[in-house]
Amino acid sequence: MDLVADVVMKDGSIKSVLTETLRNEAPKILFEYYERAMQLKD
Repeated sequence: MDLVADVVMKDGSIKSVLTETLRNEAPKILFEYYERAMQLKD
């Protein structure tokens, strides 16, 4: 991710890439967090 960020910063479009990454990764991260929380509760 750091390497990608460095390259994108040179292009000046870091924000759009971060937005896309968050849009793609957030649901997966939230789902994993939810699953872990459910396991801890049992």
